Amino acid sequence: MSLTYKYLKFKIAEDLLDECTKLVYYNYKDRDLKDAITACAIKSPDGKPNNMFKVYPDTCDSYRFTSTCGIIPRTISAINKFECPTARIRILKQEPQYVTPVHIDEENWHDPTEKHLRIWIAINYNPNFICIFGKDEICLEAGQGVVFNPDTPHGAKNLDRSEARYSLNMIVKPNNWLKENISEH
Repeated sequence: MSLTYKYLKFKIAEDLLDECTKLVYYNYKDRDLKDAITACAIKSPDGKPNNMFKVYPDTCDSYRFTSTCGIIPRTISAINKFECPTARIRILKQEPQYVTPVHIDEENWHDPTEKHLRIWIAINYNPNFICIFGKDEICLEAGQGVVFNPDTPHGAKNLDRSEARYSLNMIVKPNNWLKENISEH
């Protein structure tokens, strides 16, 4: 059994898909996500929805909510349920047949000011939406989430032929609340 990820103990009950399909998505030119996903920032360093990148020092207070928040009230309500500090928050869209290669993000390398974890929450469900953590491949139900160290191998693939995969991606600073709300898989 892999220890590279843990499940959130709760699911997001709200249906966020209709809000997320109305957003504008931007090409993400990062090395491992280029040609794999598009994204819309909910929280970014400059408050712009097209800025997916981190800043240095990479601390939670370096990020602010974007103008997109006004048109996604249920998504913001779901994000606000997390009682842990957040840095970058994005909605990721993966088109049918697109693959995010397994990669390591180097999020916590070089002794950063804050250590971060990543949360992925599925916005929609399809058995062909696959998340990869090390050697494990899992499929999340809509609203179900996982917490993982972004410095471990991870990726995603949308094997469906017609439906886009949407996910809420949050970079967080771990705390006791988060520890109490995750469970082994």
